[in-house]
Amino acid sequence: MTASAQTFAEFAATVLEHRAEDGIRGIDSESNRFDLHISTAAFAAKSLADIVAVDIRDWLRVMSQKKAADNRGERTICTHTVKRSFALVSSIFKAALERDLIKSSPT
Repeated sequence: MTASAQTFAEFAATVLEHRAEDGIRGIDSESNRFDLHISTAAFAAKSLADIVAVDIRDWLRVMSQKKAADNRGERTICTHTVKRSFALVSSIFKAALERDLIKSSPT
């Protein structure tokens, strides 16, 4: 598979694996956050090179309206979760930039 054909989700799995190998603190939380909030994003199935800023903005809009899955009543997920998820997406795009897989980050 060429780098340009690699999806965001495929590349993210590699990045998360490397972060785990490097002993990054909080990797379990990052992996959980990826599984719950990022892997299901519409852009996750797109090629890295095909993701544009509007894809990220649309995902952030969906995230800000996402219902929390807990027993504390009807509410949306907290802003902190959205920010942490965005930071993880940004770090994955930064890794893609460092590997010359993309020319610019949509984040």
